[in-house]
Amino acid sequence: CLATKTSRLIHIGSIAGLYLGDESETITGATPPDPHSEARADYARGKAVTDLALLEMHRTENLSVSILRPGVVVGEGASPFHSGVGFYNSEQYCLGWNNGENPLPFVLAEDVADAIVASLSANGIEGKCYNLVGDVTLSAREYIAELANGSSRPLEFYAQSIYKLQGVDIGKWLIKRVIGRQAPFPSFRDTKSRGMPATFNCADAKEDLGWNPVSDRSLFIDAAIKRVVS
Repeated sequence: CLATKTSRLIHIGSIAGLYLGDESETITGATPPDPHSEARADYARGKAVTDLALLEMHRTENLSVSILRPGVVVGEGASPFHSGVGFYNSEQYCLGWNNGENPLPFVLAEDVADAIVASLSANGIEGKCYNLVGDVTLSAREYIAELANGSSRPLEFYAQSIYKLQGVDIGKWLIKRVIGRQAPFPSFRDTKSRGMPATFNCADAKEDLGWNPVSDRSLFIDAAIKRVVS
């Protein structure tokens, strides 16, 4: 892009590159990638490192880049059994990443597409990051209940303690070490961030991109679940 003087590079990242484990924090586009990404799982660390590299290239080499970070994407083209909600050991049981009561940063695939298209012509967004989280933020418990109702399946959500999850990961790590496999020690920071208790404020994306994600709960559920499982 630098060599050909590309007028604008739109990089589609992920909110996974942010630290989302602090329920008292409000995340905006100005929130930096996780400053302790080395303590995160490979996927999250890769997203954070990539964002930092691109922003540094914008600062030092004038790379005309804007970063969009979709939240938990649901809807047409996506599986309704999203791993951001929990781990599905079958299509009847979802094991949560925490107690499942905090609102999750859902966004419809079609709303993400709208934001991407808008970013192609928006003014003054070079070097900026925008998180794409919709206005309908169901909890994991609510989402699974709606998914069970929409799919007519006996799907149930099982809350889990983050301390239990960390203990299980440590147990797996110990087994790997005993049998001679090298593996990094499980990160509690990653365990906490996986449940995404932080709050998002996407006013910057709405203002700068003219973005208007679906805000009606019934319309969201219809697009995210009913049309997908029908």
